[in-house]
Formats: sequence, structure tokens, C-alpha cells
Amino acid sequence: MWLALALSSVLAATVPDGWILVPEPSEEQVGCANHSRLAWRVSSDKNGVRVEPEPDPEHDTGARLPFALPKELHVGGTRHVLAVPDGFLVGSDAGEWGGGLFWFSSDGKTWRQLANENVNGLVQLGPGEVLSLHGLNHLGMRRGAARWLVQDAQRQWTVSETKMLDAGPQAFVSTPEALYVVTADSLTRIGRDRQVSVLQPLPTAILYPNSMTADSHGTLWVGMRHFVLRLTPSGKGFSREWFVPKDCARIKQQDFECVCVK
Repeated sequence: MWLALALSSVLAATVPDGWILVPEPSEEQVGCANHSRLAWRVSSDKNGVRVEPEPDPEHDTGARLPFALPKELHVGGTRHVLAVPDGFLVGSDAGEWGGGLFWFSSDGKTWRQLANENVNGLVQLGPGEVLSLHGLNHLGMRRGAARWLVQDAQRQWTVSETKMLDAGPQAFVSTPEALYVVTADSLTRIGRDRQVSVLQPLPTAILYPNSMTADSHGTLWVGMRHFVLRLTPSGKGFSREWFVPKDCARIKQQDFECVCVK
């Protein structure tokens, strides 16, 4: 088991402790990393950015429900739960088997379905406003959407606006000015004004990004298989820097696994 590695939130030129900066990976290296057993989760707190092993990239997120979901809804797969004043918003993502978005009362006895697509995450934007991310990347399919949920005059949650994304979301982070999303094809910005813009392509689809965070300098970090990607603001986009653990600087394909080469 790899030890958790703490990364200082410092100048962009600094190489994180325990990691090394490597050139942009080749197509062959990305293909190898696709089979790596190493996956990294990024997070941040007052001490900076942390990178830790990701044991389960398809884990549930959010609040714990105080009731069992109705069996007839078939809410399987990864579950995302957001507590709201009148109950819970619950999204599910079962990959090619589908998913959905639901509102449940606090006791679970009353519910309504708000969408019938895979839910990749729920973000509280403010009182009475939530952003839900939807999508599926399966075989040749690339489908994604952002939906704004608000409470109407009857205080019921409803979809007020939907905008399409270029592909299904894989990881995201919320900052004061925008939500940044890594889709299967790009880095996308969703502004507080509900404007969606593709900032630049990202070659990370088969590396399965599982997490994203932002440090105090506005730099974005993405955790995925084998690599950690740092995206530093540069002009209208972000410059890319790739990191790997210093004891796994070289990799090779061995049968159906990507292994470190000493």
C-alpha cells in the first residue's frame, strides 16, 4: 500500500514532495497507465493539497440516508446524496445500466423523479439552487449534461435549465467563480452565470479521473490512474504538468497490467 503523500500549496514551479515531474505522456504511456493498479485521489484543506491512494473510484458521496430506498426504484450503482432543507436529492450512476435523479422527503415516504439519466455529482450553489451533473461515457458513447435545480413557488424541486456538455463528467471541483469539470474529452468551465465553455481538450479519458481539487493559487489538480495532473492558469486556458511517484518514473505493459520499471 502506498503511503499518503502531502503536497504543499506553493508556487506552481515547485515539484511536490515524493513525486517527480515528467514530460507529457505519450499515447503508449497513456495506454499502459490505463491498466495500472495505481489510482490517486486528490483533496485539499488548510494545509494544502493531498494525494492518496484511491481504493474505490466508484464510491458513494454525500450524506447518509436515514431510510432505505424503495426497491421498485432500482437505484443501483454509485449513489450521490445531497441533504436539502426539505429532504434529500439522490442521484444514481450504474454506468450502461442507467441511473436517475430523485427528491425524497426527510422520512423517505414521499419522492419524485427529476431526471432519468446517470448522475455524476450534485453541487449546492446556494439556498434553493443545486447543480446536477449527468453523463455516460461507454464504448463510443459520449454524453453529458448540466442541470440547474431550483425550488418553485410550491417549494418543489424542479429542473429550471439544462445545458449539454461535450461528454460525460469524470471529475469536478467547485470554486467561488465556477465549477470546473473534466469530461471524457475536455476541461470545461460552468460559470455561476450558467454559461458553459470548453476551455481545452484533455487526454485523460482512459485514465479515469476520479477526483479534482483547487489550491489557493487557483491551480487545479486531477487524480487518476498512475498520474496526477496539475493545471495552472495560463492566459485563457491552463498549462498541463504531469506527476508520477518518484519510485515509479518508468512503466511498461506486462501482460494485462501496467507495472513500474526500476
